[in-house]
Amino acid sequence: MVSKESVLLNPVAEVDLYDAGLAARPQDLNDSCVGLLDNGQPFVGAFLARVEQRLKERYPGIKTQTWRKSYASAPCAHMEEIIEKCDAVVDGIAL
Repeated sequence: MVSKESVLLNPVAEVDLYDAGLAARPQDLNDSCVGLLDNGQPFVGAFLARVEQRLKERYPGIKTQTWRKSYASAPCAHMEEIIEKCDAVVDGIAL
């Protein structure tokens, strides 16, 4: 009888993660531009429309601009433009 040995491999990569911390929060959003990023999932547009409405109620001088990704896992093709134009961003996600 021949003995066979099996080797079990773990396909999970080891990744070095680091905690980048939270971004600095603006003290006041009046006269600021807030970006609204829709990740393409159902109902995110409705959620962000409500966020926009509430922001404008609370901060009358606020400006908003909305971008939409083609689908959730796609990279954001507008990232440089968002960074250039916006003081803060709400990234709307849905499951």
